[in-house]
Amino acid sequence: MTKNFRIFAFAFLLALSGLTFTQDAQAAILYALPEKRAILPGESISVDIKVNTEDVSINAAQATVQFPSNILELVDFDNSVSAFNFWVQGPLISNEDGTFKFIGGTPNGVSGQTLQVIKMTFKAVGQGTAQISINDAVVTANDGRGTNVLSTIEGTSIQVSAEVVAPTAPVIPVSPARPPAPAEQPERIVRTPVAAVGLPIQPKLRIPLYPDESRWYNHLGETIVFWDVPADVNGVATAIDKDPNTSPERIETELFTGKSFGVLKEGIWYIHVQFKNNVGWGKTAHYKISIDTTPPVPFKINIDQQVSDSPSPRISYETFDSLSGISKALIFVNHQEPIESQETSLTLPLQGPGKRTVRVRFLDKAGNSVEDSLEFEILPLQTPVIESLAKRVSRDEPVFVSGTGLPDTFIDLQISSKAGQAAKETIKSDNLGKWATSIKEPLLIGKYTITATARDERGALSYPSAPQDFSVRPQTIVSFGQLDFGWLEIFIIIALIILSGAGFYGWYYLGIKRKREAYAIVIARDVEKMHNLLKDNLDKLENNIENLDKFVSPISKEIDSTMKTESLIFIKRMQETLDKIRKYVKKEVEEMK
Repeated sequence: MTKNFRIFAFAFLLALSGLTFTQDAQAAILYALPEKRAILPGESISVDIKVNTEDVSINAAQATVQFPSNILELVDFDNSVSAFNFWVQGPLISNEDGTFKFIGGTPNGVSGQTLQVIKMTFKAVGQGTAQISINDAVVTANDGRGTNVLSTIEGTSIQVSAEVVAPTAPVIPVSPARPPAPAEQPERIVRTPVAAVGLPIQPKLRIPLYPDESRWYNHLGETIVFWDVPADVNGVATAIDKDPNTSPERIETELFTGKSFGVLKEGIWYIHVQFKNNVGWGKTAHYKISIDTTPPVPFKINIDQQVSDSPSPRISYETFDSLSGISKALIFVNHQEPIESQETSLTLPLQGPGKRTVRVRFLDKAGNSVEDSLEFEILPLQTPVIESLAKRVSRDEPVFVSGTGLPDTFIDLQISSKAGQAAKETIKSDNLGKWATSIKEPLLIGKYTITATARDERGALSYPSAPQDFSVRPQTIVSFGQLDFGWLEIFIIIALIILSGAGFYGWYYLGIKRKREAYAIVIARDVEKMHNLLKDNLDKLENNIENLDKFVSPISKEIDSTMKTESLIFIKRMQETLDKIRKYVKKEVEEMK
């Protein structure tokens, strides 16, 4: 197979996944698991290529398996029970080169700790230690991007010899979700048993790889069973089968504190152990081991309408698992937290307009999973239009806004500012689609943006309207047409009038000198009154700013401290200027007398 073809074929497999969604970047382990560790020349042996996905959903894998052709001959392979159901040009065997190449995939994401990829059958044609290695390997996540999540590769070795060789423990990749194969090994008992007056006790069995009889497991490894040997025991009988009540007949030739039963295949197994002493055989201990390494059957998601304006479409999905059975389904919608369900259908939570992706993952009771994805689209409602909005309002005035949209729908108004202030208001359009409201909740001084979104009784939404800007100004004291005047503007105008009045009075003094003494008293009195009035208003304004915290709208608890400080400084300067104006005018009046 050429390199270009391999790239094309693997890309085709990735396209089968169809949809894109993110997953946590984790690690997968690809490894070889032999049926046994030592064989005689001429014997056959099976070696499985398996993958531990480390809880990542995968959809494809490729590798080249290498073996010594002078010791082993690859005579067959079996992919009928593989987690992958699509193979690019089929696996390729080359006994001349000692290689076995495969590229497999599935349109449905799968996960598990011992997923079956392919089984190879070798025949021993020579003698020695046959190292089986895995190279050029890739395992891709079911994320639509072909992310390679493979982090660890584990080969294996097989001893071919005419002599009996004590096999070493197979290398089994370990993941955080699976306990490691025990370093402890059964010990041989060499001693003279003590005499007993009754039958031996029932053995208490301990299996570190499968510690809980009530659980299903999805990993494989060397199954070592341990038991404590009482002082009176002189014999042990063991058996392993699928019958929960078997009485073992095979008596061990030597007395050990345990026994290895090798690597078990998936299914429900029972290990039976019985003790013997000088009185006879005691009660048999039975231990159940449940193994399921095959994901549930692939399935497809169905949806009532793939393109509609319904904000809560209903999906259905169904599969089965022949061994451990289905545990639950997890439903993911657009990267939101998964919804756990025991049902085979679900009405999705409210969705906004646009394209969405739903992913359903079925897990069996052993933790294996299969998943499918589907893209659907929610059509938006007609977007409302803001037709009228006051661009500048006083802080004590309501914000009036009106517009048009769909008849008899809710209009959700969203008001926000750069400072983080926000407010919301909802009204309903009439049967002609017109709507209007006044936002009475007080807003802080500043610039704002308002948008409108339509929402119907089902919860379907429109896209937000084009944003409209408006500003909130200080409280208005006097208004002339389009001109609004607050305290600051009024003070400036009055100050200008006073200054202009002082100049005019100088001219008047030069023209009508005879009346200056008459007017001096009146002007002095009026200036004093004006001064006191403006001074009083400035003091009130200063007090209001000092206590601004008490009047801040509940929609925002933040106050622009810089603006507050600058306002107080400006008021102080105006007070000083006012005092200077009074002093100057008084001096001028005194000279008039």
